Amino acid sequence: MEHMELVDFCGLLGMNGEAGAACRAYAWEADAVQEAYRLLYGRPARFFHRLSAGTQVPQRSLALYVQFAQMLWPVYRQWGIPKEIYLDTFSDIALWEREYFEAHGAHGLTETEWLAHHVRMEIFRLGSLQFQPQKEPLEEVWKSAGIDGTEMVLNVHIPKGADLDTGAVRQSYVRALDFWGCGSAVLLCESWLLSPQLGELLPQKSRIRSFAKEFSVIAVEESSRQAEERIFGAVKADPRDYPENGTSLQLAARRHLITGGSLPAGFGWQKIVKP
Repeated sequence: MEHMELVDFCGLLGMNGEAGAACRAYAWEADAVQEAYRLLYGRPARFFHRLSAGTQVPQRSLALYVQFAQMLWPVYRQWGIPKEIYLDTFSDIALWEREYFEAHGAHGLTETEWLAHHVRMEIFRLGSLQFQPQKEPLEEVWKSAGIDGTEMVLNVHIPKGADLDTGAVRQSYVRALDFWGCGSAVLLCESWLLSPQLGELLPQKSRIRSFAKEFSVIAVEESSRQAEERIFGAVKADPRDYPENGTSLQLAARRHLITGGSLPAGFGWQKIVKP
C-alpha cells in the first residue's frame, strides 16, 4: 500500500474521489513528509506551529496525515498488525474529513492533534472502539479501581457512528485483550456518553445506556458541552435555539436543558476479563 496512488489509498480509508483528488493536489514531497513526521515525534509543539502557518492549512493537513498513514503501512506489517486493524485505525482520518466537509463545504482536516495519536501508533481501532494505553498513573482512579500497578490500563474512545450493540462492544474488548496479550485490563473512558443525566433521557434498551452502565463513573466535567455538540451537531448559547423537532433524544435533551438541566461529560472505569 505504500506504493499505491494517493487517490486510491484515500478510497481504502473511506474517502470519496473528490477528497482523494484534494489530497493529491496538496500532497507533500516525500522528504518533507519524513521531516514532518520526525518533528511530530520529537518536537510536537513545533510541528503543530509549523503546520498551522501559511495558507490552505486544512487541505495541506489532510494530505499530510493521509501520507503519514500510507507511510506507516510497512511498520504495521513489520509488527504483525493485520491490514484490517491498520485500515480501521486510519479510517478516522476519513471520518474527520467528512466532518470538515459537512461544516465548510470543502475537503480538509483540522483534528490534527487528535489524529497525531494515530500516526504515533498510540491508538488502534479494534472493532467498534478505539483503544489507547494509559501512560501516566492516575492515582485517584487506581485507588477507586483497586489497581495494583501491574494491570493493563486502556483508554477507550468511541468513534462517531460506532456500533454500540452489546455483542459488538464485548467483541472489541476481547480483541483489545488479544491485541495487547493480556488476560484482563482496566478500561478508562471520558465521554458525553457517560453523562449520568443522559441515562435518564434514554430508553431502557438504548445501546448508549447499555454501554455507559458498564462503567463506574467517578467524575464529571460540568463545563463540557460535548453532549450538546454530538446530539445537535453544534452548541447553542440558549437551548431554546435547538430544533423543536428531531430524534427522541434531541427532543428529550432540549427539554432537559431548557428546564435548567445539564449534560456534563462523565469519566469512568471498568475491569474486563478475557472469557
